[in-house]
Amino acid sequence: MKYIINIGKSILNICLCFTLLSLILTSFNYFNILNNQVITIIKIIIPFSSMAIGGFLIGKLSEKNGWIQGLFLGISISIIIFILNLIFKDFEFKNFIYYIILIISSIFGSIIGINKKD
Repeated sequence: MKYIINIGKSILNICLCFTLLSLILTSFNYFNILNNQVITIIKIIIPFSSMAIGGFLIGKLSEKNGWIQGLFLGISISIIIFILNLIFKDFEFKNFIYYIILIISSIFGSIIGINKKD
């Protein structure tokens, strides 16, 4: 039960981080503070940083094998995003590379999180 609560906290943290960073980026775009090239780059960075932060949290909450829990978190989020992409967009092969990078960023976040444990 504790493991499911930890996964839920991490998924909630990922969603909140993603939403907050997207809101800030949208505000910058609305007021023309950043140009389109910078916005495109930041749109790519936001999901990876959100996954790393979520992986960091689950690594900090885990007792051992943080990379496995980061892998499970990354796979579960990637499956959710994959299903949403199948529903709302066309399927493309380059999305698999995107999912793999999301999983790797979650794993690295959890490795750092378990090593920074108090």
